[in-house]
Amino acid sequence: MPCRTVKDEQNQTTMIVCSRGQQSQKCEICGGYGATRLCDYPTSKGKTCDRRMCPNCSARPKGKDEDYCPDHRERAGLGKSEPKFDLEGARSIAARYDGRCKKCHVEVCAGDQVFYMPREKSVLCEPCTAETAGQGRLA
Repeated sequence: MPCRTVKDEQNQTTMIVCSRGQQSQKCEICGGYGATRLCDYPTSKGKTCDRRMCPNCSARPKGKDEDYCPDHRERAGLGKSEPKFDLEGARSIAARYDGRCKKCHVEVCAGDQVFYMPREKSVLCEPCTAETAGQGRLA
Protein backbone atom coordinates (compact mmCIF):
# COMPACT_ATOMS: atom_id res chain seq x y z
CA MET A 1 0.00 0.00 0.00
CA PRO A 2 1.46 3.38 -0.92
CA CYS A 3 1.47 5.86 1.96
CA ARG A 4 2.16 9.58 2.16
CA THR A 5 2.84 11.83 5.13
CA VAL A 6 0.85 15.06 5.56
CA LYS A 7 2.58 17.85 7.50
CA ASP A 8 1.36 21.18 8.88
CA GLU A 9 2.95 24.67 8.66
CA GLN A 10 5.46 23.86 11.44
CA ASN A 11 6.57 20.76 9.51
CA GLN A 12 4.97 18.49 12.08
CA THR A 13 3.41 15.25 10.87
CA THR A 14 -0.37 15.54 11.19
CA MET A 15 -1.41 12.32 9.50
CA ILE A 16 -0.29 9.41 7.38
CA VAL A 17 -2.60 8.54 4.48
CA CYS A 18 -2.42 5.07 2.97
CA SER A 19 -4.36 3.83 -0.04
CA ARG A 20 -4.82 0.56 -1.85
CA GLY A 21 -3.44 1.97 -5.05
CA GLN A 22 -5.30 2.44 -8.29
CA GLN A 23 -8.87 1.11 -8.34
CA SER A 24 -9.46 -1.79 -10.70
CA GLN A 25 -11.25 -1.15 -13.98
CA LYS A 26 -15.02 -1.55 -14.32
CA CYS A 27 -16.38 -4.40 -16.48
CA GLU A 28 -18.38 -3.05 -19.43
CA ILE A 29 -20.60 -6.15 -19.45
CA CYS A 30 -21.76 -6.63 -15.85
CA GLY A 31 -20.66 -3.31 -14.33
CA GLY A 32 -18.58 -4.97 -11.60
CA TYR A 33 -14.96 -4.17 -10.84
CA GLY A 34 -12.05 -6.40 -11.75
CA ALA A 35 -11.97 -6.01 -15.55
CA THR A 36 -8.59 -7.50 -16.40
CA ARG A 37 -9.36 -8.62 -19.96
CA LEU A 38 -10.01 -6.95 -23.32
CA CYS A 39 -11.99 -8.47 -26.20
CA ASP A 40 -9.62 -9.72 -28.92
CA TYR A 41 -12.19 -10.02 -31.73
CA PRO A 42 -10.86 -8.27 -34.87
CA THR A 43 -13.08 -5.36 -35.95
CA SER A 44 -10.97 -3.92 -38.76
CA LYS A 45 -7.43 -4.18 -40.12
CA GLY A 46 -5.13 -4.30 -37.10
CA LYS A 47 -7.86 -3.31 -34.61
CA THR A 48 -9.78 -5.32 -32.04
CA CYS A 49 -13.00 -4.74 -30.06
CA ASP A 50 -11.08 -4.00 -26.80
CA ARG A 51 -14.21 -4.10 -24.63
CA ARG A 52 -13.17 -4.28 -20.93
CA MET A 53 -14.39 -7.45 -19.17
CA CYS A 54 -14.02 -9.35 -15.92
CA PRO A 55 -13.04 -13.05 -16.15
CA ASN A 56 -16.67 -14.12 -15.51
CA CYS A 57 -17.97 -12.19 -18.55
CA SER A 58 -15.26 -13.20 -21.02
CA ALA A 59 -14.93 -16.36 -23.08
CA ARG A 60 -11.51 -17.90 -23.72
CA PRO A 61 -10.79 -20.78 -26.14
CA LYS A 62 -8.88 -23.69 -24.58
CA GLY A 63 -5.13 -23.39 -24.98
CA LYS A 64 -5.24 -19.81 -26.34
CA ASP A 65 -4.54 -16.43 -24.76
CA GLU A 66 -7.51 -14.70 -26.39
CA ASP A 67 -10.67 -13.31 -24.79
CA TYR A 68 -14.05 -12.55 -26.34
CA CYS A 69 -16.98 -10.46 -25.10
CA PRO A 70 -20.52 -11.94 -25.16
CA ASP A 71 -21.27 -10.06 -28.42
CA HIS A 72 -18.32 -11.69 -30.24
CA ARG A 73 -18.22 -15.09 -28.52
CA GLU A 74 -20.47 -16.84 -31.05
CA ARG A 75 -18.72 -15.21 -34.05
CA ALA A 76 -15.39 -16.47 -32.68
CA GLY A 77 -16.74 -20.03 -32.80
CA LEU A 78 -17.17 -20.50 -29.05
CA GLY A 79 -20.92 -21.13 -29.06
CA LYS A 80 -23.65 -19.14 -27.39
CA SER A 81 -22.79 -17.02 -24.36
CA GLU A 82 -23.96 -18.63 -21.11
CA PRO A 83 -22.66 -17.00 -17.92
CA LYS A 84 -21.53 -19.23 -15.05
CA PHE A 85 -22.56 -18.41 -11.49
CA ASP A 86 -21.12 -19.53 -8.16
CA LEU A 87 -24.34 -20.44 -6.32
CA GLU A 88 -22.81 -21.61 -3.04
CA GLY A 89 -24.78 -19.96 -0.22
CA ALA A 90 -27.19 -18.26 -2.67
CA ARG A 91 -30.68 -17.33 -1.45
CA SER A 92 -33.79 -15.38 -2.36
CA ILE A 93 -34.01 -11.95 -0.66
CA ALA A 94 -35.44 -8.46 -1.11
CA ALA A 95 -32.71 -6.31 -2.70
CA ARG A 96 -31.13 -3.86 -0.26
CA TYR A 97 -29.65 -1.58 -2.92
CA ASP A 98 -30.25 -0.53 -6.50
CA GLY A 99 -28.11 -2.47 -8.98
CA ARG A 100 -28.15 -4.71 -12.05
CA CYS A 101 -28.92 -8.37 -12.71
CA LYS A 102 -25.70 -10.33 -13.27
CA LYS A 103 -27.23 -12.27 -16.19
CA CYS A 104 -29.41 -9.87 -18.22
CA HIS A 105 -28.11 -6.56 -16.79
CA VAL A 106 -31.64 -5.19 -16.21
CA GLU A 107 -31.92 -2.60 -13.44
CA VAL A 108 -32.88 -3.98 -10.02
CA CYS A 109 -34.32 -1.58 -7.42
CA ALA A 110 -34.07 -1.80 -3.63
CA GLY A 111 -36.98 -3.90 -2.36
CA ASP A 112 -37.30 -6.03 -5.51
CA GLN A 113 -37.24 -9.81 -4.95
CA VAL A 114 -33.85 -11.09 -6.17
CA PHE A 115 -31.62 -14.15 -5.91
CA TYR A 116 -28.47 -13.06 -4.02
CA MET A 117 -25.18 -14.86 -4.71
CA PRO A 118 -22.84 -13.98 -1.81
CA ARG A 119 -19.65 -15.40 -3.33
CA GLU A 120 -20.09 -13.19 -6.40
CA LYS A 121 -21.63 -10.32 -4.43
CA SER A 122 -24.27 -9.98 -7.13
CA VAL A 123 -27.93 -10.74 -7.83
CA LEU A 124 -30.21 -12.31 -10.43
CA CYS A 125 -33.56 -10.65 -11.18
CA GLU A 126 -36.81 -12.64 -10.77
CA PRO A 127 -37.15 -13.62 -14.48
CA CYS A 128 -33.52 -14.81 -14.65
CA THR A 129 -33.93 -16.70 -11.37
CA ALA A 130 -37.00 -18.51 -12.72
CA GLU A 131 -35.27 -19.23 -16.05
CA THR A 132 -32.12 -20.56 -14.35
CA ALA A 133 -34.20 -22.65 -11.91
CA GLY A 134 -36.18 -24.07 -14.85
CA GLN A 135 -32.92 -25.30 -16.36
CA GLY A 136 -32.05 -27.05 -13.07
CA ARG A 137 -29.14 -24.78 -12.14
CA LEU A 138 -30.56 -23.38 -8.89
CA ALA A 139 -31.19 -25.27 -5.68
